[in-house]
Amino acid sequence: MTHNEINFGPFCHNVLDYVPCVDLCTPSGQPVKITRDGMSFVVRVDGVEVYRGDDNLAASYALNMRQVGYKS
Repeated sequence: MTHNEINFGPFCHNVLDYVPCVDLCTPSGQPVKITRDGMSFVVRVDGVEVYRGDDNLAASYALNMRQVGYKS
């Protein structure tokens, strides 16, 4: 399988478009889950919360730093 990294950003591959997406993962295969808690984005990697906040750009940064994508 190949890891296909997603370049998240407010204008291309908006984080909102991936809430909730069940097939996201890191290059090492750790599952990634993006949810909303009120207005906040919540990003969990392998069940551990790594980001919580209402800033789309900051959520994109958190996902891009972890090279989040999907396997194909």
